[in-house]
Amino acid sequence: MNKLGVEELADVKRFKNSRFYTLQQNLEKHIGAAMAKHQGTISMYARKYNVMCKEMQSLITKGQAPKNAIALLEIKLEGLFKMDIDHSIWHNLGFNDADVEVPRWLADESIRNGIRYWLELDRCEEELDRLRFERCGLQEWFMVDWQGLRCVKEKVSEHSIMHQLNLCEVQMLNILIK
Repeated sequence: MNKLGVEELADVKRFKNSRFYTLQQNLEKHIGAAMAKHQGTISMYARKYNVMCKEMQSLITKGQAPKNAIALLEIKLEGLFKMDIDHSIWHNLGFNDADVEVPRWLADESIRNGIRYWLELDRCEEELDRLRFERCGLQEWFMVDWQGLRCVKEKVSEHSIMHQLNLCEVQMLNILIK
């Protein structure tokens, strides 16, 4: 087993035992419970908002709204609680006051792409952490099996069994190399 794998395994164990990890898990549980508790209320408000958007569109169509009025976009209820950056809830389109400057994250496509790429990078880094943890687990498993095989080989004297153990050893080495 290489030295790097042992160090990474120790890092993962330290992280799992860290206060930050425990606090992060507790925070995620709390957020999940709070969202579940308020999901019905939030959905109700989103539906009411959508009704008002339809009424606003109707007034604009009938010519009963102020000149240059723009109807707000409705909120898509499906996926509302996933909080995806591309979800319509984040689009402030329709607020066209002359005094209000449009935020760059909304107006500039390159910034929006940058945000998406940054989030994707975060997901990739999280996946790398999971893969490192998985690799440490596999290395630990291999080390235990290898030590067991070596121990059995030391105690076996029969030639046919030793041959099978040697084949098993070669097979394990092939797995390790690949």
